[in-house]
Order: sequence, then structure tokens, then C-alpha cells
Amino acid sequence: MQVGRWLGSFAIVLALACLSGCASTEPSVFPDLGPLTDEQALAIIHSRTEAARSLQAVLSVTYESKEFDGTFTAVCNYEAPGKMRITAFKDIVLSTRGIFDILFTPTEYAIDVAEMGGTPAVHDRGKIVGFPSKHPRFAGFFLAGEVLFLPGKVLNAARCRDFADGDALGALLISGWLPSGAAASFFFDEGTLRPTTGSVLDRERRSATLDYRDWRKTRGVFIPGSVVFVDKTTHTTITCKVQDLDVNTPLDPSIFSPDSVGENPK
Repeated sequence: MQVGRWLGSFAIVLALACLSGCASTEPSVFPDLGPLTDEQALAIIHSRTEAARSLQAVLSVTYESKEFDGTFTAVCNYEAPGKMRITAFKDIVLSTRGIFDILFTPTEYAIDVAEMGGTPAVHDRGKIVGFPSKHPRFAGFFLAGEVLFLPGKVLNAARCRDFADGDALGALLISGWLPSGAAASFFFDEGTLRPTTGSVLDRERRSATLDYRDWRKTRGVFIPGSVVFVDKTTHTTITCKVQDLDVNTPLDPSIFSPDSVGENPK
């Protein structure tokens, strides 16, 4: 099965641009799987991404854009299917200053953003489909969604065999669709199915790339300890490093209530 032809050339360009990442010799927590058929590889990738039913992580984040540069802390809460909240804040003497708080559910969003670099503060709620056009600075988070930390979690996954050099490099290229409607492609090490890089592209030609490193295995779930997310449309680079991580433990339902967005994270 193939994703739309309009994605094909973009996936191949990404493949050629990411060869060095795919050839990484980073020590792996992934077991050697030996030769696999396409069907076996896709089944393993699917089972690994579906193993994460919930996630809570404390992140150190470096944010670089035209409007704002800085380093801060963020808490990421995720619950399958399709609920994700990212709350960013900065500790100052005896208090905490909120930076942004974004919630996505399968049907709606909520966002609060503090004034940053002269840009006005934001307080907005709405239907999920309207988020990218209303909040382009943060559209990359919506487009990528769960693949920020679960690369390969796509619909209609298929191996892209147009990448002729893949076998020689020990790289596997997988493409599919995200719940946001964007198309996504991911490189995996062929021997272990360790994800290395990814790309996201929607029909409006908004695009982003992801680089995954420092993998760890927690409660049977593989999670990257470092993710570099580059929004090509807004020229924003976000580097996230995991400081603390909890996987598959029950989360308070109020975390995913739009009414709680904008509240102090501590």
C-alpha cells in the first residue's frame, strides 16, 4: 500500500537528507531482530507504539524561533487515543511563570500562551480542525501529535521501497497517515527497528522533521530521551530532553479538561 503520490518526492528528499542519522551508531536498548518480512516489521512497529496507553514526562526544552528563544521546563501528558497536553513553564525565585499550555483531544483544543517577545497573550478554545490555521506558531505540535514520542504510530503504514539505498544502509523507511491528516515518514534501523528520524507534511505543505535519540525502555515501552523537532514552515526548532518519565499509569481525567488549561502546573 502507498500513501498519496504527492508525498513521494518529499519522503525521498527527507531520506537523502537523513542518511547520517540513519547510520547512527548510538548504543541501542532495542534487541537484534534478525531478518524480517515487511509484514513482520510493520507488526512489530505497531505493537511497540500501541504499548503506550498513557505517558507523563517532565522535559527540558530549548525553543528557538523568530519570536522567542529560551530554555524552560515542560510537562507532557498523553493518553490514548489522541489526548495530549503540553504545559511549559519557567521556574523563577519562589514562583513559576507559565509560558504556554496546549491541550489536544480527538475533537477539540485549548491553548493559553503568555506574552512572548512582544507577541500578544493567547487564550482560545475551539474545534481541533481549526487549530493549525488559528495558531500557526504551534501548528507543528498538532500535525505531529503522538509521533513526537511514538514514531511510527501511523494509519495505513507501508514500507516505502522507492528509497533504493535503504537496504545497503540498513535503513527501513515507513510511511503512513497521522490523525491530524498529515502524512508521515520514518526511518528505522533495519536490524532492530530503532526509529532514527521522521518527517511530517500536510496538504497545505506545512512540514516538520524529527530526530530521535537516547532511547530508553520503560515498562516495556520504548521512548526517546531526546527529540529535536524542526518546524520548517515557521522556522522553529524545539529540542526536548526527558528528565523524568512515567508510562502506563492512570492519569487524572481533569488533566485533559479544557477548563484546566492555563492553570499553574505545580
